[in-house]
Amino acid sequence: MTSESQKILREIKRRDDKEAEIAGTRRGYWLVKESDKSRYYIHERINLVALERVANNVLTDTDYDYWIDYCHGLDITGRATWSNVDQTNSFF
Repeated sequence: MTSESQKILREIKRRDDKEAEIAGTRRGYWLVKESDKSRYYIHERINLVALERVANNVLTDTDYDYWIDYCHGLDITGRATWSNVDQTNSFF
């Protein structure tokens, strides 16, 4: 595969990942604010730097009620499948 075709495939994957992130269906870890159940994408794998970046952008000094969930991606009907199990300890 040429380097140009590899660049095109990487760009397509990046766009697909961004669309899935916006739709809330991207596979990976998500920070969930308990107050309003909003979800914020962290990273595909356990990544403390990514967690800190998201937490700094999303949480305030009074936001202590959050947890980390994992999205497995879409099921065969096109709906996001979540573990719905607190994955916070996996990061620490």
